Amino acid sequence: MDVNSDNNGELLAPKSDFKISSNYYIDKISPDKWTFRVAGDSLNTVPFTAKISETNPYQILVKADFIAGKKYQLTVPKETVSSFYAKNYQSKRFDFTADKIENYGSLTFILKNAPTTSYWLQLVDSSDKVLYQKYTKGSEVKFDILKPAEYIVKILVDNNENKFWDEADFQNNIFAEDSYIFYQTAVVRPLWESNVEWDLNDTRVLDTSKLSFPKNTEPPKDAKKMDLKSNDALLTPTR
Repeated sequence: MDVNSDNNGELLAPKSDFKISSNYYIDKISPDKWTFRVAGDSLNTVPFTAKISETNPYQILVKADFIAGKKYQLTVPKETVSSFYAKNYQSKRFDFTADKIENYGSLTFILKNAPTTSYWLQLVDSSDKVLYQKYTKGSEVKFDILKPAEYIVKILVDNNENKFWDEADFQNNIFAEDSYIFYQTAVVRPLWESNVEWDLNDTRVLDTSKLSFPKNTEPPKDAKKMDLKSNDALLTPTR
């Protein structure tokens, strides 16, 4: 059993929990034996809480009053994270920096002909890795704190409301649940808010051969400044 950082790099997004993942289903943790400090301060510790994620049993969420620009060190000693079968076999120290809010942007999706049941709206990269997602209902979905990038946008519909996206079952002649891919990519720019209108009856197809996925982009003339708010924890849609 091993534990690793699950934060997509050494920068922690504003108003986010620090995430630790395990290769085993986590049954118990002992955060009272962990040490959390500001980097360079060996005398004082920083108050924090840690719990196993309610939506992902392979993940631990660490909460604290992270200060933008500060560097932190979290030490997780061996045998302080347990599964039913094993404990983490070695100590780990996680070094990370609380990122500044001005390095992030926001996207609001306004859906026409939106699903009548719950659905996942996902932002994925060119390798189809899900970077952000929300499980929601209705015709408007907002992502508040996003890394500047170009994203492919997908919707997976939970037609039967079982909180899983069910794939096709050819043996029993059952179709997969509904899914959609937006015909354009969504671009996030630092400190700017963009609104994206999407008619799910639009049959245009995304041209993946033209994807560039820039790391940083300049804000458009019609974009507007915004106030950012936190983003909630997310569910994993597929079985």
